[in-house]
Amino acid sequence: LAGTENNYMVPTADPDKTVKEYTRPAAGKERVQPSELRPPAILLKTVQYLVEEIVPKTDVPWVEVYNFVFDRLRSIKQDMTIQQVKGKSCVSILEVSLRFL
Repeated sequence: LAGTENNYMVPTADPDKTVKEYTRPAAGKERVQPSELRPPAILLKTVQYLVEEIVPKTDVPWVEVYNFVFDRLRSIKQDMTIQQVKGKSCVSILEVSLRFL
């Protein structure tokens, strides 16, 4: 961001570990851009990351882990719905998601 180039206190994120937050569709809100949608292969990798790496965490209260993962799984389902993901891709993503529920 402009004006933060020299601010070493600004947190940085690992792009390999960032997960898109759920946003509620609302009237008057712009449509989701295709570039913001994750393809099925990335959705599957994201679900696997959440279930295998985030859910087992014990250094964070379970309620925080649960709320975080639940929100991110909603975002994944939203991307799947918008793209109308079907077939083996859909089943693979949902199978891993169900391990959390």
